[in-house]
Amino acid sequence: YAGWAARKRAIISSKTHIEVELTDISFYNYPSEEDVMVASFHQRYIADDKLAATHKRQYWRLSDSGRWQILFEGNL
Repeated sequence: YAGWAARKRAIISSKTHIEVELTDISFYNYPSEEDVMVASFHQRYIADDKLAATHKRQYWRLSDSGRWQILFEGNL
């Protein structure tokens, strides 16, 4: 996580404009795991030198502290 976070901070600090738009968002409970939820959405990312549109899926787990945490995120 520390390496990923450092890379993201470096990328973000080099931009003067970042815009992220999420559409077609859906959440549903994972069938066999009570504390797991699946999120699916389209993401549009615009920055100084980049335009990207992807369809993403995330798996979230409810932690012992009562906070939702992302287990996995990937492009579909």
